[in-house]
Formats: sequence, C-alpha cells, structure tokens
Amino acid sequence: MVMRAPGHAALATSLMLLLMPIGIFAGRSASGLHARAIGSNQGQGSQAGSGRATTAQAAPDPEPEEFSKAMREGRLVDAEKVVSAAIEEEESKSQSSQRLSDLLNQLGYVESQMGHLPKAVEAVQREMAIDRARDGPRSSSVMVDFAKLAQYEEMGGDFAAAAAAAEQELALARENPGQPDPRNLLRALQDAIRTDTVAHRTAQAQALREEIVQICQSQSNPELVVRPCGQVLSDFYRDGGHTGYAEETLSKQADETRVLRGDRGYMAKVLTLQTLAHQYEQDKSYDFEAATYRKAIAVVEASAKNPAEAAYLYDILGHALELAAQDQAAEAAYQHAFDLLEHATGDSRSAYIGSLTDTPLADFYQRQGRLADAESVLNQVLAEQEKVLDPHDDRLAQTLLKLAQVKSAQGEFPEAEALAQRALAQEEANYGPDSPKLMPALMTCSELARQRREFEKAKALADRANRLNPYHHK
Repeated sequence: MVMRAPGHAALATSLMLLLMPIGIFAGRSASGLHARAIGSNQGQGSQAGSGRATTAQAAPDPEPEEFSKAMREGRLVDAEKVVSAAIEEEESKSQSSQRLSDLLNQLGYVESQMGHLPKAVEAVQREMAIDRARDGPRSSSVMVDFAKLAQYEEMGGDFAAAAAAAEQELALARENPGQPDPRNLLRALQDAIRTDTVAHRTAQAQALREEIVQICQSQSNPELVVRPCGQVLSDFYRDGGHTGYAEETLSKQADETRVLRGDRGYMAKVLTLQTLAHQYEQDKSYDFEAATYRKAIAVVEASAKNPAEAAYLYDILGHALELAAQDQAAEAAYQHAFDLLEHATGDSRSAYIGSLTDTPLADFYQRQGRLADAESVLNQVLAEQEKVLDPHDDRLAQTLLKLAQVKSAQGEFPEAEALAQRALAQEEANYGPDSPKLMPALMTCSELARQRREFEKAKALADRANRLNPYHHK
C-alpha cells in the first residue's frame, strides 16, 4: 500500500527523481567502514568551492608524520606543540599566508578535541581574519570559517553565539547557492537548523526545514543531493506524524541506490540502508531495523576486501537485536564483530586493534550484569593493544579506565585503583592538566578513594573534575 502525506502530493510526485544513486553527501570519505577504526582525530572533510576544507576535521598537517602520529595516538599535547611551533614559524614569514590559515584551522581542531573551546574559537577567529583579508569578506572560505565557529561555540555551550555564527554562514551561502549544486546552501541550512534547535528557536528552525524541503522539490540535478534530501524529507514527514511515509521515502532511496565501482563503491548503498534502519528504530520497528542492518552487512561482505569492514554493522545489529529483546542473538552479533576486529589484517590492523577499546561486547556484558565476562573481554583487548599500540597511545588509557571501572564494580578496589591512576597519568600527559577529557578518569579515581573512605582525597578529585567541566559556569 502506497502511503501519501496529506498536502504533499507535489512532493511525492517529485520524490522518485530524488531517489537516484549518489555518493556520500558533502564528500566525506573514510579509510574504512568501521567508525571506530577511522579515528575521531583524523576525520576527512569536504571541499568548498575554493578547494579549502569545509569542516574543522580537515586541514593540511603541519608536520605530516609527527603530527599525524600524535593525533592518531591521542597525544594531543604533543600535537598542539607541533602545530603551535609551525604557526610561530609561519608567522615569522607572513601574517596572512594560506599556510598560516590552514595551520590555525588545525590548531582549532586540536584545541576542540582537548576540550579547550575558547582557544578553538580564538583560533578560528584568527583564521577568519586572514581569510577575510585575502579572499574577501563574502568568500566561501569565510563561510566555512563561520561553520566551524558555530560548531565550536555549540560545543562550548554558548548556543546563542553558535546560532549567530550559523546565521552568518547561511547568509553567505544564500548569496552564492552554487546552482546547480546547492550542497553548500543545504549544509548551511542544516547547520542553522541545528544551532537554532539547541538555542530553542523552534519557529526559526521549522521555517528552515521547510526551505530545505522546497529545495529538494525543485532540484533539477537530484544526484547531487539525494542523501540529504532523503533524510530531510523523511524527517519532515516523521515530524508531521506521517511515519509510514517517512519509512517509504527512505526505503525507496535504499532500493534505488546502487553499489558503485571502486574500493568504497558500496558505501553509498550501506549508508542509505543505515539511514533507513535508524528510521525503523525511531519508529520502534526493531525487527525491520535488524533486517535492514543484515542487508547492509550482506553488501559489505560481498564488496569489501577486509572482512573486518563489517564489524561496525554487526555491532549496531547487536544493538537493534537488544532493543528487540533478542539478547542471545545480540550477544552473537557483538561477539562476531569482536572476532572480526581481532582478526583484522593489513595496514589497518593497528587501527582496528585500537578501536577495540569501544567494543560493544564488553558494554553488553556490563548491561547484563555479567561483569566477569566484561572483564575477560577487556583483558583480551588490553593484551592485544599493548602488543600493537605505542605505550603512550591514549586508546590504551581508555581501555585501562574501562577495565578499572569493571573491576571496581566487582569490588576489586586495589587493582581498579592501580589501573585508574595509570589511565589518569597517561591522559594528563596526552591532554594536559586542565582538559575536560580528564573528567571520567578523575571521577573514577574519586569514587575509588571514597570506597577506601579517603573522603578528603575523593572530594579533591571530584572538585577538580567539576572545575574542568566546560558547562560548570554556564
């Protein structure tokens, strides 16, 4: 049965044009499907009209080997030192070069990852001043700077400032929408919707959503925008209470999206299936969600060269099965994902082993109250990581902290304290003494001190964590 949303017949007629195969919106790419293996510190960005990176996640490395290694291992203090030294060197040569702008872009990202949001904002403001002077105040590079500024202000909790920056981004995007390629305008609209939403500007956000729908209706080259339009249209119908039509929209998009040629040709198909599965989850149709993830897994297993590429999908399949109260099947999916990651081969092996810190298998066992099983998994992870990763790699610190928390839950307080203190020392070296990223380790150490009835020490640790909270004074 074909469902139609009341009052949107014209949009339904144009929908089939939008459901044509396309690559990933905004040009994002990744070295592998498994999100944890990609590395949050090395995300790839899209390109604007000027050829510059459009997100804070991508800028030329100041010292490719040294800097990239520090970022990959989570040694952000070292990365900050490298990029700061490169900025100082470049400033001695020029106060307005493209390289200086790019280095400030990179510094902003490093500071944001350390939780130093005021410093990240300062870096992007310095970058914007250079771009205004070199490219002009209405250039695409300045539009990108406003997008990053909105992101950092939002991360820092200043939602009004984030909304104001997104408004500036949108104003520049409206001046040059890039027809017949409206992706910059769509991206700016989506940024403005997000910041308006967190700033509780509901009416403004809804008006922008309707504008995106109009763009999707009138697009003469739908291959450019099928992914954002498919998602926007489904959100539009769902928010209006037409969940069945939202599902139909995404289902058609998934059916029409092909597996393309090339090493990552399957990504567009998989991402459309993931979007459909997420829609099913929002509608609490967990059996359909699991079936859709299985379709995505089949695509990856048929196309990817490394079988571990399917690990992430097995993990989220496990999540869907848990929601469907199929715990035994969920455990099997999580276990298979873990096994795939353990047996990753080739150049990606260290990245996959590093990603095991976030294995949902251990988290599943914790939710089930099977703490001994969770501890066993994390001990395996730690042993593998200690073989493969640099001793200063922050992923080791994260695993140590998770293992400390599991041991603490089992009453193994001396062992837990030793692990937590080791993790805290490593994170202080990687992030610096004043980073909000220290908060989980500090609170774990505080709780362990409280368990030993060392109340003054526990309070000092908790107070330090609270002082690092970026929202503490908001």
